[in-house]
Amino acid sequence: MKTKPNIRVYLSAEDWNEYFAAERNNKLIQCLSSELNLQQVGDQFEEEIKIAGIIFAEKIAPECRGLPTLCMTDMTDPVALDHFMQRVFMLNELQQYKDNLSVKSLIEFHSKYKYLFMSYSQAGYKKSGKMIADAYKMPNLAAFFAEYCDYLLAITSNPPKRGDQSNTLSHLQGYFKKNISGDEKAQLTQLIDDYRHQRANLSQPIEFMLELLQRHPDDYLSQQRYFLPYPSANQWRKLL
Repeated sequence: MKTKPNIRVYLSAEDWNEYFAAERNNKLIQCLSSELNLQQVGDQFEEEIKIAGIIFAEKIAPECRGLPTLCMTDMTDPVALDHFMQRVFMLNELQQYKDNLSVKSLIEFHSKYKYLFMSYSQAGYKKSGKMIADAYKMPNLAAFFAEYCDYLLAITSNPPKRGDQSNTLSHLQGYFKKNISGDEKAQLTQLIDDYRHQRANLSQPIEFMLELLQRHPDDYLSQQRYFLPYPSANQWRKLL
């Protein structure tokens, strides 16, 4: 019998108070916790996941546009949930750099997330990379940080499309070519092609890439958040 995983989604008032004062948004229905019973995923999550996120009953309030949100009606939609979780964990990690902000720390963050951005938008991937490359020229790094956050939220505002995911997988495949065998290369190419043509789910090429990283370690690839943007992400990807 399959177990039923639970994710407990938290809104951190401390983190989000400036955006979500109660008097500005009467559609926010859960402020501390909301349990999501996701029967489509067969395996039990290893840990309770505490994240800062917003769950709405109906329409998203205008002042909340752009930030990670999840409508109540989408709680059982794997695409919507995966999209929500990716953006929440991305933003939470980015906010950790805020107190000790430096160009070096922003480059570090961006280098880990660049292929996740590519999976959303090739143009967004290129522009965000140029923004980071030019960050040292910015006279006000705090203002640049706010602009960078806004841009990342903008380019990730819609779930990634299969074509963009496929292109990202193909791009990442290039990093493996020098180290993997001919059989491994052929298998990876087939899995990416199967995903591109809807014969496989997203977890299959990604899990194989993770297997290849265990056989052929690579520090640069191992840090890429694309492979695991949030805990147990590949459980969701089995449905994508």
